[in-house]
Amino acid sequence: YHAQPNACADCGPQVSLYQNKIKLEGIDPIEKAAKLLKEGKIGAIKGLGGFHLACDATNNKAVARLRRLKNREAKPFAIMSFNLEKIMQYCKLGEKEKEWLVNRARPIVLLQKKENSLISPLVAPRNNYLGVMLPYAPLHYLLLKDNFTALIMTSGNITNQPIIGDNLEALEKLDGIVDFFLSYNRDIFNQCDDSVIKIINNNNMFFRRSRGYVPYPIILDFKLKEVLALGGELKNTISFSKENYIFLSQYLGDLKSVETLEFFKESITSFKKMFRVKPEIIACDLHP
Repeated sequence: YHAQPNACADCGPQVSLYQNKIKLEGIDPIEKAAKLLKEGKIGAIKGLGGFHLACDATNNKAVARLRRLKNREAKPFAIMSFNLEKIMQYCKLGEKEKEWLVNRARPIVLLQKKENSLISPLVAPRNNYLGVMLPYAPLHYLLLKDNFTALIMTSGNITNQPIIGDNLEALEKLDGIVDFFLSYNRDIFNQCDDSVIKIINNNNMFFRRSRGYVPYPIILDFKLKEVLALGGELKNTISFSKENYIFLSQYLGDLKSVETLEFFKESITSFKKMFRVKPEIIACDLHP
């Protein structure tokens, strides 16, 4: 879910840019990616939890094309800006919103739009809010620095399938959506969507508890049996209880496709192994 390993200019991790499934040599991949995004191209950019689909959030044509190719008519896209000063150009920011934007978990925070900003109205049509986050990986900082007001950074997946974390899978599945791939050569073992919160009555309310918070437990003041709770069919998340801890999984998605169902099963296996849980009880939602 998160690691801080050593990095070396010679040994890597190495960043690469692909177009037409061919690795481009003799270029600065991050500079090239920024140039392509400025030209209105769509890219698949590998983060900590998986790939994002990215384009310039101020470019109406690019945003409209991304909606068409991703088959996403009106659902809002999340966006990322380099710093709070950039965000204040297009959203209203209170102290609590600022506090959560700079939180080390870097969640997406739902913010009220300002009128007449540079952000394309197609990013979140018929919606008074934008989902905004700050960079949380060095690659993001290098890409955004001095280049953009904001980039769309939406989950890199096929509709109704999990976010993609594997380089080869991304090249295969996202090829018809994006114009280029910006990736690196470290594997992601537990892909994880971005967390989403909103400040309500000066308190943070989780709409999605995922990257940055998983697998941190919820700590109780009493003990439970070892239980596996399977969650519902839609917006699925599983959880395990062990002693006075509850371990919630990352956001898994709607269990509509074979791919998401496999991700669901893999997550159960992964959590059982990670926390050495042997459930005595399995709880499930009988609807439908």
